[in-house]
Amino acid sequence: MHFLLIGAAFFLLYNLTVKNNYSDTDLKTVIVDKNSLVTFMQYRSKIFNQDEFEYKLSSMSKEEINNLIKDYIREEVLYREALGLGMDKDDYVIKRRMVQKIEFINEDLADRSLEITEDDVKEYFYDNLDEYKIEPNATFTHVFFSKDKNGIDEAKLLAEDEIKLLNNNRVPFYDSAKYGDRFLYHLNYVERTPEFVESHFGREMEEEIFKLNPSDTKWYGPYESPYGFHLVLLTEKNDETIPEIEEVYESILNDLSYELSNKAREKSIKEIIDSYDVKILYEQESPNTSR
Repeated sequence: MHFLLIGAAFFLLYNLTVKNNYSDTDLKTVIVDKNSLVTFMQYRSKIFNQDEFEYKLSSMSKEEINNLIKDYIREEVLYREALGLGMDKDDYVIKRRMVQKIEFINEDLADRSLEITEDDVKEYFYDNLDEYKIEPNATFTHVFFSKDKNGIDEAKLLAEDEIKLLNNNRVPFYDSAKYGDRFLYHLNYVERTPEFVESHFGREMEEEIFKLNPSDTKWYGPYESPYGFHLVLLTEKNDETIPEIEEVYESILNDLSYELSNKAREKSIKEIIDSYDVKILYEQESPNTSR
């Protein structure tokens, strides 16, 4: 109660002694018109399209409009109360939010000004081919024998015996789970890159796997990893390829749009900065080496 009373006293004192940027009449008058509601809707949705929101406003039911007006009045009144108390002064959080709003508006305007042709997409694709290359990959399954569970010598012997059984019975990809021990990572690896395979089996085994010829029933091994010994059935292997532009067209378009949007936004912000008279008075002092 004491804190509330002290706070109220400060509030009254501030209102009596501090002048606001608004006149008292302006500060206490909230005008709700079409333009203010359309602007309010745009900021709430973070999309700036005057015509679209004018149409949305005209299409609303009476109940929706009443709710919109209530929300607008509530926000506007609380905002003016905050201004009246000087809460916008020297508040870094508010400053950052205002900066973000300007950045957002510039981003939205930049996006609307983009005009990208098919030639632009093709040029971007060929200038950035490395970004769209499909890495080599392999699809395989494996049967594992654990060093920790069996000991290194026994694990190797088990693997050497098991590969004969797998090849004699022409054990297919989907039956590999019936054999061997449980592996720390995966049983089946589908279209995995050399880097991914290396992270699970080590460099030496990864290199051996990518040397194999694909087969639906031919098992290879045993190959040693840090965890034990593996028998491998490689069913598919793909070299590094460059896709046709049609295959990745949407991805290229998105990447190009993002890059152009960033450039346009930064250009717009630079133009704003250049319109200011910036005076840099700070000079860095030499560090105090005696500390």
